[in-house]
Amino acid sequence: TTAPESLAELKALQATVKKVVDKCTPATVAVLYGASAGSGVIVSEDGLVLTAAHVIRDYDAPKKGALEGKASPYTSGKKVQIMLPDGTKVEGKTLGINEGMDSGMVQITTKG
Repeated sequence: TTAPESLAELKALQATVKKVVDKCTPATVAVLYGASAGSGVIVSEDGLVLTAAHVIRDYDAPKKGALEGKASPYTSGKKVQIMLPDGTKVEGKTLGINEGMDSGMVQITTKG
């Protein structure tokens, strides 16, 4: 919680961060839905993926001068593509969102 006070402390912090990144990278995926794309994390062996709600929901077309449209009512069961760290694309479906936390769940449906 404090800034490193020496080069040795900074190198130790860097080594710790690298270990975390190396461990998490294989579970980090891209979630592709229509024109939207975002990141996600595989959180279970059966292929549940945690992502952001704004990645997997639909929006009305923006009004002139607006940057984004109004969020449409959410429905689950929509097809998405998941790109794995090695570039492989697999199919998935949306399960649900929590708007307040901007989180969403997707299930990988491709077997294997």
